[in-house]
Amino acid sequence: MIFDTLMERPACFGLCLLVLGHTVAVVGCGKEDDPSSGAEPAAATAATASVTASVAVKQAKDKQGGGPTVKIPAGTLKAGSSCVDVPRIRPNELEHDRISLGEFEIDLYPYPNEPNMPAKLGVTHTEATKLCADRGKRLCTELEWEYACKGSKNATYMWGSGFKKGRCDGQLDHMMGQRPECKTDPGAMDMMGVALEWTASDWERGTPTGDKVVRGARAEKVSWLSARCTHARKRNPHQTFDNVGFRCCAGKPNAAKVVLRQKKDTTIEAISDIDTSFEMMLIKAMPKDHRGITDVELSFDKVVRWHPVANEEMVIGRWKGTPKKGRPFYQVAVFKVCGERAWLAATMRGPVAKTGKLKEGVNPRKLSFDVETGADRGVVTLSFWHGTVKLKEPKWVKKGNQLAVKPELSKLKIRRAKK
Repeated sequence: MIFDTLMERPACFGLCLLVLGHTVAVVGCGKEDDPSSGAEPAAATAATASVTASVAVKQAKDKQGGGPTVKIPAGTLKAGSSCVDVPRIRPNELEHDRISLGEFEIDLYPYPNEPNMPAKLGVTHTEATKLCADRGKRLCTELEWEYACKGSKNATYMWGSGFKKGRCDGQLDHMMGQRPECKTDPGAMDMMGVALEWTASDWERGTPTGDKVVRGARAEKVSWLSARCTHARKRNPHQTFDNVGFRCCAGKPNAAKVVLRQKKDTTIEAISDIDTSFEMMLIKAMPKDHRGITDVELSFDKVVRWHPVANEEMVIGRWKGTPKKGRPFYQVAVFKVCGERAWLAATMRGPVAKTGKLKEGVNPRKLSFDVETGADRGVVTLSFWHGTVKLKEPKWVKKGNQLAVKPELSKLKIRRAKK
């Protein structure tokens, strides 16, 4: 049976629900997959009610010809992604930590901050820092960059909450000001699609590497993952890259920074004490037709925690149906649990007669288990990708909430009844 060899180790589910909430820290303000390698505080002040309403684009150039800037009032940033956001890169991202930021200014465009000019690429971090300093400015911190992208509504993307395919796709000639739709709520332009951008921040996700944080997206097609304002990558500050530029900020630098401990637990761990409230929470997250079936008792008889990457946890449960007459049937589902609520991430098409032990492979992002119904046998695989879970299952697994009686067996019963 699934997870049978895991049940020797007791575990408290209360800790399971809280583990993600205590794996990160923000230095200076309160409480992250790596694409390159792979109780809320009090309400925000009135200044955060609407960044848009109080933002002004300063068209006058400074003495050094620094170009137009956008003023970002003091406010509160929900840094990173929420517990249930998809996609998310939990090893790299805070979990909507509320961070107070002071007022600052950010250049309207990447350096040289001139519309109809190409962004300056191929500079080291030191060179970018000097070019900003020559204008009496500085590199933005990564959290300042994120707030200028998200705005007061803390939108996921620079244009709003939902991903829009084709929006702000890569400007291959690196020209700025060519896409009026690529504008953030505060008014900053071209934060996606023209260049990745150096920030002043050190990469402090796990063991220090000496790398610096770059923000933004630079690709011919800006993706669902990379176009998010919270998306961060690391780069060697002593190297140059043909897709990395920068933009400057002005004003007192905000001290808040991202510091994330990389907590990688055992890939799968059984939860032996499944209390009624937790079981009902999982039942409630199942499809509606799986929450109650006439003359069938429903339960989750096996549950494990799955840690596919650092700071991430999913819950895998075996849903069991026990008819008043006949044998039990089973269906495996995957959930994301946040607080006292579960969200269904993936589930099998329908139930089977038997499930085997959950098996780990070399890659903790992939798991598998055997299934069978009568003479049909096969393997189900689970694959994790930035908060999403994909199931691959045998074609003979039928959609539904009960095991269908095979026609030939039904006919046999009818013939026997007539005799």
